[in-house]
Amino acid sequence: MLNTNRWPAGVPRSYEEMFAKYGGVIANEIRRKNVVAGNFQDHYQDNCEKLIAARVLERFAERVYGSTDDPPPDEMTSEDVCKLLGIKIGAWRSRQWSFHKVFLGDLKGMVPVGSEGKTHGTITRNGKCVSWCVWMPSPIEGSGGYASDKARFKTSDVIEIPHRGEGYFRHMNFDHTAWPPRSVQPHHFQAYLVRAVRNHFMNACRTIMRRHKDRTADHFAQLRSPDGAYNPNWEDAQPDTRAASEKSITAGIELRERLNKLVTQSERDEITDLLRQMKNQSIVEAVRASSLATEKKQILLRMCEA
Repeated sequence: MLNTNRWPAGVPRSYEEMFAKYGGVIANEIRRKNVVAGNFQDHYQDNCEKLIAARVLERFAERVYGSTDDPPPDEMTSEDVCKLLGIKIGAWRSRQWSFHKVFLGDLKGMVPVGSEGKTHGTITRNGKCVSWCVWMPSPIEGSGGYASDKARFKTSDVIEIPHRGEGYFRHMNFDHTAWPPRSVQPHHFQAYLVRAVRNHFMNACRTIMRRHKDRTADHFAQLRSPDGAYNPNWEDAQPDTRAASEKSITAGIELRERLNKLVTQSERDEITDLLRQMKNQSIVEAVRASSLATEKKQILLRMCEA
């Protein structure tokens, strides 16, 4: 579960929201890096799982709160106080009433008999059980009453509540590092996400390559005999490309020597010029279009076709 009480504005608050908003960004980055189209779905699924396992949202939020040096404000409104303490406005006003109205007003600032040493408790007031507490921040003079929406309080006093007012609020979720609230631009988180996607993808590729190198020879069909067993002499079954290359080179040398004996230098130059003029045409077409004697043409054509 994500602690969204302390969360920078502009960052998705759940992984469902992240994939709905940035799923296309993740897919585009994987397509850009992946050269095998058939592996896209596997890489996308694996990357999404890695992003969740790496807690990319929580880490980015921690980075935002850990990298800012913004000082807290000197004053806070009632709404800001409730956000900082993680309480409802009704609970805040109730405790303000317990201090200002009950403790300072009815009890005259004195702890009830039998409650010595306590910071809060209950008394009977007009036939009803009401709460009292020995301390609460007082509004800054001139900003309004303690229950007013316009009331402002000193931040230094509010931060003391968890220490001086322990037990005041039943469900308080105080975190002074969450104030002031941070916010980031969408492209900041997108750049962080793209870098994480790229790193996970490259790690996945390295893992695939390492596993491929660790495979034994009998894993590959090319190295097995027809009955499926590993053939240690598999190289003997491979075609000898070196011998074929040597034959081609020898045949080319012989052809060039025969051409030199058959045609003159001027005739060779003529065929060369025709080849340049007749783009995308073979030497056969150039010989046919040349002014060579018919007998030479026939011999050259037979040599070329051979």
